[in-house]
Amino acid sequence: MKNNLRYWDTTCFLGWLKNEPDKVDECRGIIQACENDKLKIVTSTLTLAEVLYLRPNAKIPKEESETIRAFFDHSYIITVPLDRMIAEKAQDLIWEYGIKSKDAVHAASAIFSRVKILDTFDPDFNVMDNKIGTPPLQIGRPCFPYQFELDEKKDKAK
Repeated sequence: MKNNLRYWDTTCFLGWLKNEPDKVDECRGIIQACENDKLKIVTSTLTLAEVLYLRPNAKIPKEESETIRAFFDHSYIITVPLDRMIAEKAQDLIWEYGIKSKDAVHAASAIFSRVKILDTFDPDFNVMDNKIGTPPLQIGRPCFPYQFELDEKKDKAK
């Protein structure tokens, strides 16, 4: 399953959970693949707290806590604990590449988990594509074909 792992930073989860029009369609293919047991999403435990508020987006209200927690309970989401080893790797990435601390935690978590693709909507993070890790981590917007048209054809054929 190693080749079927995708790392999501917080921007991807927010795009999906808040149904953000400029992000949700790009997330849909990944979620669909996860629901069909073709992919798993890896993320840092930092995401569980960070997903509640990320500027300039409004904070997700407490009334939605059950929905948020239930989403992260899906079997296709793997959380990586933010421990000292990952935090020190994040420090190294900050010193070496000058990236933001939260991005460094996500990159370090992806590297530690041996995930090859890190999905993000953060343009400042996307510039690090193929510059971090060995082999280089692919960093970019989520891209996994959504099979809506194919599903519609199957339904019509029945």
